[in-house]
Parts: sequence; structure tokens; C-alpha cells
Amino acid sequence: MSGTKRPRIAILGRFAESTSVTRYAGVVNARRLLELVWAAGGEPLTLLPVSGSNWAERLAGFDGVLMPGGSDVNPRAYGEEPSTDEIYGVDELQDEVDLSLVQYVFENGIPLLTVCRGTQVTNVRCSLHGWAANVNTNLARHDRSECPKRLAL
Repeated sequence: MSGTKRPRIAILGRFAESTSVTRYAGVVNARRLLELVWAAGGEPLTLLPVSGSNWAERLAGFDGVLMPGGSDVNPRAYGEEPSTDEIYGVDELQDEVDLSLVQYVFENGIPLLTVCRGTQVTNVRCSLHGWAANVNTNLARHDRSECPKRLAL
């Protein structure tokens, strides 16, 4: 992509209780995910999850958002009680920030790609706002030739 500005892709960081590099709690993203964004021509940039974020300010200069995978969404975020011990890594701050970012992205027409937890968060936000019934993805008419490269995650 010599001479061409790479689209800046915001990727919300994920909290980790510890990392082998820092030996302390960290904010991370999957290396492979970042490499795939780069290989597709984007500039992946990790954002710190911060409560009460002003997304208009924080996303200024970004061309899209990628919501990555991660831990489980707290069932309380969508009005349910946890019903299994298999729910892992729930973090109230992560849920709050993820949900607010997805809401901002939808309300402002910012391109969004979701992976695993990111898809779950998007589903929760859309369901809570009744947006799910109004989503028209036109998948049958999607022209894949518009995509410079396809990513396999």
C-alpha cells in the first residue's frame, strides 16, 4: 500500500488478568486479528476501554471499528441472571464500554466488523433497542468484488 493511507481501524482492547509480557493485568488484542487487519490494508489501533467515553472524540480520524472476541457478556446486561458456572471472564466495565461503542457506531453509520464476543455484544445492543427487526443486511445482493481481500478468522 505504498503511498496510500491505510484506513485506521479502532479495535477495543480486552482486559486480561495477566499477560506473560507484563506479568500484570493488561489490555490486549489477538495478534492474529491485528495481523489480518494489516494484511487487508488497514491500520489496527487498540483503544483502552474507558467508562463514559466520548466516542465522537475518540473515534475522530478512524475509518471503522472492529469489535473483537473476548470473555462472556454478563447475562444481566440483557436482563437475565447467570444460569451456569461456565460463564467466564465477565467484566462490568468491558460490557459497559463495548455496549456504548456499538450503540455509537450504529447511530453514526460507522463501518463495523464483529468477531465472536463482538457479535454477541452487537446482538445484545440491537435486541435491547429493538434494532434487530430493522436490520437489512442485503446479504443476497452483497457484491464481494468490492472487498479488496477476504479475511478468514
